[in-house]
Amino acid sequence: MKPYAEMTKEELVALRKDLKAKYHDFQTKDLRLDMSRGKPSADQLDLSMGMMDVLNSTTDLHLAYNNVNYSATGVKSNGKWTLTITFTDTYDFDAQSWKNAMTDNALVTILNNYAAYAQSIGAIVPYNVTVTVQTTF
Repeated sequence: MKPYAEMTKEELVALRKDLKAKYHDFQTKDLRLDMSRGKPSADQLDLSMGMMDVLNSTTDLHLAYNNVNYSATGVKSNGKWTLTITFTDTYDFDAQSWKNAMTDNALVTILNNYAAYAQSIGAIVPYNVTVTVQTTF
């Protein structure tokens, strides 16, 4: 087939008609294309379940908060106390040894160390986190 730029208008119209007919033939076959490269086994799914629960888990928060600083202030006004606590930290990753006080879960250690490596090459950029909690009683 010659390049489109070299075709006449009539050739392009005929080609379009032919391609539309082929496309319609494919549509009538009701094909279902699965591009996946294999289905995971139960063992593979079990291995990754810890990562799938990250939004409902406090593990990431536990790993991210390492060197937390905080300040607490209390003010009494009209017989009521307002307590304000502010936590600050840098969300970053430090490589962990296999036996450490942070976790006894090997998968968590592997993921943390992978994140530490990603941070070292600039794929993850640390950022400052500030959380302020205030209550009145």
